[in-house]
Amino acid sequence: MTPPTATPTATTTAERIAHLDAVCDEVWARIKATRYYAALMKGQVTPGILHRYLAETYFYVRENAKNQAAIVLRLDDSQADYAKYCLKHALEENGHEQMCLHDLRTTGFDLQRLEGLRPLPATAGFIAFLYHWADHQNPIGRLGYSYWAEGAHGYLQEGMAKVKTLFGLNDNQMTFFVAHAAIDEKHFKEVKDALTAFCKTEQDWADVAYCIRVTGALTAHMLDEILENPLD
Repeated sequence: MTPPTATPTATTTAERIAHLDAVCDEVWARIKATRYYAALMKGQVTPGILHRYLAETYFYVRENAKNQAAIVLRLDDSQADYAKYCLKHALEENGHEQMCLHDLRTTGFDLQRLEGLRPLPATAGFIAFLYHWADHQNPIGRLGYSYWAEGAHGYLQEGMAKVKTLFGLNDNQMTFFVAHAAIDEKHFKEVKDALTAFCKTEQDWADVAYCIRVTGALTAHMLDEILENPLD
């Protein structure tokens, strides 16, 4: 996949943010076109598929704080404010995987089964992409993943309502999504401010858009692999 350039008509920050929003819309349209999402909407997701979903979420969420903090190793002294942003956000993300473990346990999954479980290939690729980006690519581009992930709550309402109804879950059994949504609203504003402050070049904006597209595409692959690999 070749990194796209920013749209030629996007000249103001507001226009560039609007372009990123359009990219997010494309990504979520792809996610909602997956076989997993179709099965969910038809009520065909089993408890084993739900548990696989939560397990895969646990696997990548526990890496998020670390791969964001790793960005700082490649910043110079002139980027001190961006370093502070990355470290602050990483600190606030640290430990969120515990919500996934809580939700697995309260929906009937034996957490001891996680000990011998490895991420599915698409999940492993998702994790590896973010570490590769931290190690080798434009550090500013990592904001793309933050932007689409922190804005996910706006796209997930229908799916989460379906999960809640299908399995008869209460909010205490969906803590990663319910409690996390309030946190994400705060982080979404902060990442938008970070884009405004730290994206200085056309390449920065293009790399942000590229990270949105890649992480979104890998999420779509992850969902279909989850559908095919229930934890029964």
